[in-house]
Amino acid sequence: LTRAKKIVDRMKMRGLADTISYSTLIAAYADKGNRESAERAEELLHDMHSVSLIPNTHAFNALMNAWIRCGEVEKAEQILGRMEKAYKNGDDNAIPNVVTYTSLMHGWATSEDPMSVEKTEKMFQRMKSMYETGNVQAKPNLFSYVTLINSIVRSERPDSAEKAETKVREMYEEYRKGITDVKPNAQLVSAVIDCWKKSEGRDKGERAEALLDWLID
Repeated sequence: LTRAKKIVDRMKMRGLADTISYSTLIAAYADKGNRESAERAEELLHDMHSVSLIPNTHAFNALMNAWIRCGEVEKAEQILGRMEKAYKNGDDNAIPNVVTYTSLMHGWATSEDPMSVEKTEKMFQRMKSMYETGNVQAKPNLFSYVTLINSIVRSERPDSAEKAETKVREMYEEYRKGITDVKPNAQLVSAVIDCWKKSEGRDKGERAEALLDWLID
C-alpha cells in the first residue's frame, strides 16, 4: 500500500494521475478495514480536487466501503448524501448506483445497531425511490433483495418470517413483470422457510410447507 501511494504521488508530480489512479488507491485503503486507512482514503478524495480531478461514483463507493469496513456506517451514509445532492444538482459523475446503496444496506445489516433492520429497509426504499425517479443505475438487483431478506431473517423478530416471505413474493412478481435479475432462487426461499421453522407462530409448520409448495409450483 505504501508503494502504491508513492506511485500515485509520482504520477501526480508528472501530471499523470487521474480519477482511476485515485479510485484504485482509495479502494486499496478500504481493504485495510481500519479507521486510519478510512481517514487516508477520505484525504485522497479531497486531494483529487487539488489536482482538478472530479471524483466519480467508483471513488465515492470505494470511500464508503472504507468507512463501512471499519464500522462507521453513518459516515458512509453521509457520503451517500453528498452523492445524492451532487447528482440532483446535475453532477452525473457522482451518480449513486445499485452498488452504492447495496453496500450501505450490507453495512447496516451486519452492524450491531439495534435498528439495523429498519435502517437496511430504509436504505432499500431509498434506492427504489431513486430508481423510480429516473436513476436507472440505482435499479435494485438480486443481491439487494438478498441483503434485505437476510437482514430480516437474522433479526429473529416475531414478524420476521412474514416480512421475509412478503419480500420474496414481491421479488417474484417483479420477475414476472420482466425484471429477470431479481428472480428469487431456492437458497433464498429455503432461508425464509427456515425462518418460519424458528418462529413462534402456531401455524409455522403450515406456513413453511405452503412456501415450499409455492417454490415447487
